[in-house]
Amino acid sequence: METHEVILEIPLDCHVKQIERTLQVSVILRDGAVKLVGSKSAVEQAKNVFSELLTLSERGNTITEQNVDYVLALSKEHSDVSLA
Repeated sequence: METHEVILEIPLDCHVKQIERTLQVSVILRDGAVKLVGSKSAVEQAKNVFSELLTLSERGNTITEQNVDYVLALSKEHSDVSLA
C-alpha cells in the first residue's frame, strides 16, 4: 500500500486518537507540527478535519468531542466539511 503524508502546523488536543482510529491514519507530533501518514484519501480527509477544527479554534471556540464527531461524520460521507 502506498502511503502519503502531509505536515500541518496546528495545536493538538485529546481528540487525536479518535481521528486516527476513525480515518485510519497515523498522527505524528514533531516540533509543533502534525504529520499525517496513511493512504492518500485518508490523509486528505484527516487534513480537512484538522483544518476545519483549527478554523473553529481560531474563532475562539473550544473543540469538543461533539465537534470532532460531527466533522468526522461529514468527512466519512465525503461531504464538504464545514462548521462555519
